[in-house]
Amino acid sequence: MYSKNAERQKAEQLLLQGIKPKDVSEQLGVHLSSVYNWKKELNLSPKTSTSSKKDTSKQNFSSTQHVENEFQVAQLKKENTALKNRINELEAVVTDLILKLKSKDTGWLD
Repeated sequence: MYSKNAERQKAEQLLLQGIKPKDVSEQLGVHLSSVYNWKKELNLSPKTSTSSKKDTSKQNFSSTQHVENEFQVAQLKKENTALKNRINELEAVVTDLILKLKSKDTGWLD
């Protein structure tokens, strides 16, 4: 999962687009009360939400898709970093094993 700050930013973007808090909560997998707290801190008045809803559904879908894509990219980058770290750890283990085997059997893998 990604950081709370990133979750909040994504939620704020969706709220500013007029997406309902319940839908934001479901999309991002965060508790509904968190979304309402973030909305309250944004000081969104009903006028802001209403004017945002006047956007076409196509624009809302496009913006929502963009947010989802950003979220996926962030997750993939985090996963990529974790995998690179794991590869480095495994390379060190393999190197240690090779050195141990070579020290025990002088003809091993020559």
